[in-house]
Amino acid sequence: MHDSEWNPIADKWNHAIKDGNWFHKYLIYPVILDLLGDVRGRKILDVGCGNGHLSHMLDAKGALATGVDKSGEMVKVCRQRYREIPFEEMDVAEAADCQWKFDCAIFNNSLQDMERYQDGIRNVHDMLVPGGELIIVVKHPCFHPRLAENGWKLQFENDGSCSMTGHGLTSLLEQEQPYTGLYFAMDNYYTNDPHNRTWFGESTTSFTRTLEEYFGAVVSSGFAVKKILEPRPLPEGRAEQEGLYDLLTRIPNFIVMFATRDDG
Repeated sequence: MHDSEWNPIADKWNHAIKDGNWFHKYLIYPVILDLLGDVRGRKILDVGCGNGHLSHMLDAKGALATGVDKSGEMVKVCRQRYREIPFEEMDVAEAADCQWKFDCAIFNNSLQDMERYQDGIRNVHDMLVPGGELIIVVKHPCFHPRLAENGWKLQFENDGSCSMTGHGLTSLLEQEQPYTGLYFAMDNYYTNDPHNRTWFGESTTSFTRTLEEYFGAVVSSGFAVKKILEPRPLPEGRAEQEGLYDLLTRIPNFIVMFATRDDG
């Protein structure tokens, strides 16, 4: 089993994410499905699959999904949760001589947690058929603060208090008090030192990178970039998370890169 920071978090992560949370349902899944079109019978690799929710969604649409993750504990969770889908323990940054060939590969918010992200993209290129498709979903580099004191400044309606969201917005799914986003703070865009994020009391490492670095890694790996998307939540999401919906219709939380394997 790989020594993964995500091993101690696997069960708690699975309990929180289940079959996909608000972000997946109203932001990420719709844009992925729109890019892929009819997935029936297509072989799709879910890179850094976490608890397997994306593989499950694709499988339900008729795709032949395979999930891989560096965390052996995450893979155990996947196999228990979705027994009909193949999951493998794999660090794609170290993959070599892999005989699998896929029609599409998806990094769903996993690339930002990979130190050797260029190697991961390069190896995935070799795991695709000629003309195969690549979808990368990451936290938007322009709005992914390295510092916890950055991000959205929120004002809570009940008592007028304010706080900063820092690295991410996931915790707002549990926020019961209504809030308003006053502004978004971002600094040191070019500083890409690793930073820690805390999930359920455990620390993991994430990386802030520039758009130039992500695009450069994709193109230098032999992909042709076809689309860049900055998804907004579906209107249906407002009824469940009005405050979050308001924030994400003002500033994007994710950027999506769609590319194809360029074989000349």
